[in-house]
Amino acid sequence: MTNREIAAHFEQVADLLEFQNANPFRVRAYRNGAGKIANLAEPLSSLTAESPDALVEIEGIGKDLAAKIVTLLTTGTLPMLEELKAEIP
Repeated sequence: MTNREIAAHFEQVADLLEFQNANPFRVRAYRNGAGKIANLAEPLSSLTAESPDALVEIEGIGKDLAAKIVTLLTTGTLPMLEELKAEIP
């Protein structure tokens, strides 16, 4: 999975959270994370192969987003996104 694909997943999460009137800080965290990931020169898959902790060293990526990136890289899906999609008609 490419950085842009991961960023697109995070943008979609942000959109769905915003639609649900979720905490604006949470929405912003996903949007900021998506922006950082999309503009990152090095593939996230390379970073996680070197060290899983390398993700949290990226500005705007905390432990929660880093865990979701690892999930996307290993499974190709994001359960949280699937749950959000199911909640919205």
